[in-house]
Amino acid sequence: MRRERSSRFIGLVGTAALIAAVAGVILLPRASFLSSNRSYSANFAQAAGLSSGDDVRVAGIPEGSVTGVHLDRDLIRVDFTLPKSVRLGAATTASIEVATLLGTKYVELAPAGPGSLSTSSPIPLSRTRVPFDLADVTNGLSHTVGGLDIPTLRRALRTVSNTFAHTPSATRRLLRGVAGISRVIGTRHSQLQELIVSTRDVTATLVAQRHSLDALFTDADEVLATLHARRVIIRSILQDASRLGSQLDRLITHNKATLGPLLDRLHVVTTLLHHDDHVLARAIELLAPASRGLTDATGDGPYIDINLPYLFVPDNVLCGFSIATECR
Repeated sequence: MRRERSSRFIGLVGTAALIAAVAGVILLPRASFLSSNRSYSANFAQAAGLSSGDDVRVAGIPEGSVTGVHLDRDLIRVDFTLPKSVRLGAATTASIEVATLLGTKYVELAPAGPGSLSTSSPIPLSRTRVPFDLADVTNGLSHTVGGLDIPTLRRALRTVSNTFAHTPSATRRLLRGVAGISRVIGTRHSQLQELIVSTRDVTATLVAQRHSLDALFTDADEVLATLHARRVIIRSILQDASRLGSQLDRLITHNKATLGPLLDRLHVVTTLLHHDDHVLARAIELLAPASRGLTDATGDGPYIDINLPYLFVPDNVLCGFSIATECR
């Protein structure tokens, strides 16, 4: 019973220790991160494509990251973290900026004012701004051009050209150029509209595929980092091989007086063995029958079988004197 209780106690203690170790592995990095960073927030009129994980920059230098984008009534609250070493004044302003042509965004902070920026209340809407969205601008341009009355515009430009027909030559050339632009707009109206619509579609596609392109660029960066790491390992192996070669060269040089005679003797031994190779082969050939006869003579018991007179006189001599029978 005591052994069973002891085993149960050891099991409970081991389980508790395992749970504590797992909790420590999970919580310690987070605790370290929280202890070295400070959380802030800011209110924006719109999210402008910002998402969690985007950079937070101070004076153009990446210092932190966005941790969340939330809808707070009719505003957008952006939560972000910065190292405690970054000092922000109480009048700090924030803006969402465009990082790349593909639409990647980041939060730009401009420290201002005395004191420290509050971590409990967000930066108000009056001190934040959002960028123009390329898709919205393209859509607006498409609707504006599509709403133009091209025939009326062409007639207006032609009227202006006719009115200034008797003006000096420079003005006439200018107006002829304006009239040419009017004709181009009139004849290419449908193509221009298709071009703007296609541009809008391409922009919308790029914005929709922004995360895939970001992932592609991230994977390419990881591949380059892996190749660089492998290059460092290969360079280290080559350096170790070079050092090994140098050490072997010094070892051979320092022990040349000992290795030279040893190699010479080894050469003499191998030459002798090669010269007596046929003798060794014949000895091995005769050893097999001799060992077989010795085994037959001693295999019947604790004695040796001896067949006289064949032990002392060869078979051919006994056959020559007709002592032995059944000779061949």
